[in-house]
Amino acid sequence: MIPVSQPHIGQKEKEYVADAVESGWVSSSGAYIGRFETALQSYLGAPHVLSTSNGTTALHLALLAIGVGPDDEVIIPASSFIATVNAVLYVGATPVFVDIEEHAWGIAPDRIEEKITKKTKAIIAVHLYGYGCHIAHVKEVADAHDLWLIEDNAESIGATWQGTRLGTVGDIGIYSFYGNKIITTGEGGAVSTANGDLFERMSILKNHGRKTNGEYIHEMCGYNYRMTNMQAALGCAQLEQIDDFLAARRHIEELYDGMLGTFFTRQIEYPDTAHVMWLYSGLVPVNVGVDAVRVYLKERGVDTRPLFYPMNKMPYMDPSLRSEEYPMATQLYTRGVTLPTFVGLTDRQIETVCEHLQAVCK
Repeated sequence: MIPVSQPHIGQKEKEYVADAVESGWVSSSGAYIGRFETALQSYLGAPHVLSTSNGTTALHLALLAIGVGPDDEVIIPASSFIATVNAVLYVGATPVFVDIEEHAWGIAPDRIEEKITKKTKAIIAVHLYGYGCHIAHVKEVADAHDLWLIEDNAESIGATWQGTRLGTVGDIGIYSFYGNKIITTGEGGAVSTANGDLFERMSILKNHGRKTNGEYIHEMCGYNYRMTNMQAALGCAQLEQIDDFLAARRHIEELYDGMLGTFFTRQIEYPDTAHVMWLYSGLVPVNVGVDAVRVYLKERGVDTRPLFYPMNKMPYMDPSLRSEEYPMATQLYTRGVTLPTFVGLTDRQIETVCEHLQAVCK
């Protein structure tokens, strides 16, 4: 079976992790944590970076830091990984969904304004599948209404807007280093910000509400959202190779594009943005059922994934939210499929995937 994704773990990763283990610092203290945060800070061009236990906790910390809570509303796209809405629910706030744009799949900026109320406190802009949303327009809306802007950049590390790394345009950016991401720490995440006060608050919140390790004075009710030294060691090795990883993924994208042509509809870039290749995803023709496509490919040894199910339609959502319709987000799920994309995927494997996809979509 050709998998959808798998991490690329080489000798450098093994050496760094072994060094972390041999040092005895295997939990949330150790040299690799600071080293990873500093390297990530340099790569992103961000004044402050904080490692976390995963991308979901990073997003939770971001919302806590800006003071989102009950009676607040947070505007989010209808299509994203479920952690985007769950983090809003964690803090007791109300998610307010906005449909995505048809061709670029980012939150539709011109539909945000109509959803803003006196209770709106923040917008979460999601950069989906390696592509930036229309961050310039979203930021204009946020600034005009004095709203916090959080960038959910879990899937798109390395992508840029006007040469600036996505995740550093808004007030806070969050990142995920899960096993299928562009770089991985196994489980892990990070937040970035230019705001020193937000950084300090998130630093305290992620460490049980205390400022200093080894002292049991807790400033606030906090959380255990810390990355381990072993995870950070893996992250250091991965981050040192990120340019090579992105180049390999771009090669995969170019091969897919060349072989599949236009029948597999891809998302497009917004002006002044440069995407990265996370997972090669697109829409099958309207007359071809995506479920049939996935079954056909699986029977021939090709693993796939559907695109995200509209978050407001999840069974546990409030009925008032479930009744809302977002046509573009729905289309993404009913026609969308993700193809194998990972460093180490061979040209021949890509040819095999394309041959089978073309056959079933004829």
